[in-house]
Amino acid sequence: MKKGVAELERIVAGGKVAEEERPPIDGDKELPLLMKRMQRAFKRLKAAGDKTKLTGTQQQAVIDEATLISAIANSIQTIDAFAGDDEWTTGAMQLQLASSAIRDAKTFKQQVVVVGRSCSACHESYR
Repeated sequence: MKKGVAELERIVAGGKVAEEERPPIDGDKELPLLMKRMQRAFKRLKAAGDKTKLTGTQQQAVIDEATLISAIANSIQTIDAFAGDDEWTTGAMQLQLASSAIRDAKTFKQQVVVVGRSCSACHESYR
């Protein structure tokens, strides 16, 4: 399990998954599933943002969901169907940076809005 956590942290920090470790994401089959999971994660972030104070468990759940969004955003940057699409890559990178900045309750309150804007900007072009 520690290897998986270390790999996730490396991806969130901006490292790419080596090609021999994982084949490219299939835009037709896997992308919709990844987007649905990312949407669920964002809904959880948004719901937590409505609370005035988060418990320790809730704070950790927020960080976990933000980390998941960041890892997915990193992964989708290299989908073959969007190869050479600078708008796609830039949008995914912005989402990755915004979500990876969520490290505690203070950064969460600031960054959840930025994450939402990143999602909305991309959806205007690609949905």
